[in-house]
Amino acid sequence: MISIIVPVYNVEAYIIRCLDSIRKQTFTEFEVIIVDDGSKDDSIRKTEQFIKDNPWLDIRLIHHKVNSGLLAARRTGYLNAKGEYIVFLDSDDFLTDTALQVLSDGINATGADIFIAAHNIVNSDNLSVPRLNKTTGDFNSTEILKLLLSGSQSHSMWGRIFRSGLFNPSESLPDIAGQINSEDLMLFYTLVLRAEKIHVSNIPVYNYFYNIASSSKKKFSESQFRQIVRATNYLYSLLRSSEEWSNVKDLLKKYIVNRIFSILAQGCPQGAYDSLDSDVKELMKERSILSSLPVHRRLALAFLREFPVLRKITSLHYS
Repeated sequence: MISIIVPVYNVEAYIIRCLDSIRKQTFTEFEVIIVDDGSKDDSIRKTEQFIKDNPWLDIRLIHHKVNSGLLAARRTGYLNAKGEYIVFLDSDDFLTDTALQVLSDGINATGADIFIAAHNIVNSDNLSVPRLNKTTGDFNSTEILKLLLSGSQSHSMWGRIFRSGLFNPSESLPDIAGQINSEDLMLFYTLVLRAEKIHVSNIPVYNYFYNIASSSKKKFSESQFRQIVRATNYLYSLLRSSEEWSNVKDLLKKYIVNRIFSILAQGCPQGAYDSLDSDVKELMKERSILSSLPVHRRLALAFLREFPVLRKITSLHYS
């Protein structure tokens, strides 16, 4: 059986489309765990009506008293899951009709711990563009980590299926209330380290909704920057203390430095920047890492690091 985890928070315009995509699945051996993360709009009333209208579906609705963030909502979901496999579905997105069948067949046929599929990007006009994986086949943890850190694979939790044993509650998993930025990164890297085999396919199973209007207005608050920094600290600490350190340390260091450049260029306040762990900050002084960056980025990183006022200027490019 597959457990589908659906965190819900203020998505009244999209929740029925999401749940309908579950109802239409050709594969029927599944349960649905909907986690209400403190929604304040009409999302939960619509969800409850959907459950009432579809009594044959195995759906559980769990309520958070307060908004705790996507990471916490997913945690509530997988800790209450009964299935052998777990699939995550964001409530503003939706599945293809054969998604669960493809994922179930794929993970069973390959014997993988994680089966990664392709996805479609869908806009508000319902125009769809397939987004395929750059590399497909069977991989071990080291190989997937290298693909992740080089930008050849994403750390999204959706569009893939996981063996539920990876979520063993007796082992440490990231649990940070309020984490709504980079939460996928924190959880996915943790699970990859536990997996022996990961398979990557190019069959699209997931429709990712790209809201152009909201994305174009996106600007991070200081609290959100702190969450991104916290995730950066977490990733560095996680891999540095793992058996994979010697295999990925050079790629990781370059990834972290580029990530820091990105958040500085988006206007990261000094207070959030100061919350970077000291050993992470030290990476920006390593000549071997800096020399691998283009000269213009190296100079920009130095100025953005030393002169916070410049971040306000560069952030205009992202606002």
